[in-house]
Amino acid sequence: MHGLIFATWERFLGERYGEVVLGVYRDTVEGTEASIPLATRIYQDEILLAGVAAASTMTGIAVNVILREYGRYFITNGLTGHICSHLLESVHSARDLLLVMRSAHKQLNNSSADIIPPLFRYEPLTGLGIRIIYDSHRRLCPLLCGAIEGAGMRYGEEIAIKEVSCMRHGEADCQFDVSFLGKFEMSSVTDEHRAVNVKRNEVAEMLFHMLPSEGRGITLCEASNLASLHGYVVRPSQIAGIMRQLQNVGLVILSAKQTGDMFYEREYLRVSKFESGAGRLLLINVS
Repeated sequence: MHGLIFATWERFLGERYGEVVLGVYRDTVEGTEASIPLATRIYQDEILLAGVAAASTMTGIAVNVILREYGRYFITNGLTGHICSHLLESVHSARDLLLVMRSAHKQLNNSSADIIPPLFRYEPLTGLGIRIIYDSHRRLCPLLCGAIEGAGMRYGEEIAIKEVSCMRHGEADCQFDVSFLGKFEMSSVTDEHRAVNVKRNEVAEMLFHMLPSEGRGITLCEASNLASLHGYVVRPSQIAGIMRQLQNVGLVILSAKQTGDMFYEREYLRVSKFESGAGRLLLINVS
C-alpha cells in the first residue's frame, strides 16, 4: 500500500480522535517499517488493517465508519493536496476527479510491481452519472465511498451514492451508482455551518460549566449522556473534539490518572482559574 495512505492515516487519527488513539495505533505498528511513515515508501496492507482494527477497538466506532471518514479526509486534507497537486489541479469537478483516478491508479500499477492499487471500471448512467465498479482483494469499499464523498467536498458539489452490490455481502464486486447534483448553494452551506457552530458552542458552554474542577472528572460517554439530557444528540467522538479545543485554550484539563488509560475512560476537569473573558466559548468552527 502506498505510503501516502499511511502518512495521511496518522494525521487523520490525530486530528479526528486525538493523541491517545494515535498512540494506540503507533503502539500497534511499533517495530514495523510503518512506525515512521513516509509518503514515498510502500508498506504491507496488513499493517494498516491492524491499525484500523486497533482504532476501532479503542474508540468503539465501527471499522466501516472509520474507513469512510478517512476516505473523505484522504481526498480533502492538505498533505494529499500537496503531494497530488498535479492531478488535483488538472481537474475541476468531482466527476472528472473520479474518472482520472482510474488512470492514476493504472499508472501507479505500471510504475512499480510493489504497488497494487485498486482498479476501477466505469459505466455511464443517465445524465452525468456514473457507475463505479470496484474489485479489490482489500475490500475497502467504505474507504472508496468516503473518497467519492470527499471528491464532492473538495469541489463544492453535492453527490448521491447508491450501493448496488458489495463484496462484503458475498457479491462478485462492489458497484456504486454516483449522481452529481451540482454545486452547493453557498448561502445554504453558510447557514448549515453557522447552525452547526451554534450547536457545538452551546454544547461546549453547557459541558464546560457542568465539568467538576477537582476530584473525579467526567468521561466522554458521561458527557455525551449529559448533552442528551439537555436535548443535544452528540457522539462521544464529537465530544472529544470539543474537549480538545477547550484544552487548546486552557479551559479544560485531563485528570491526573491518565497514564495508559483507555480513550473512553479518560476524565476531563474544568480549569478552576481562568481569565475573565475565557468564559465566552465561541471557539468552535467547522468551516
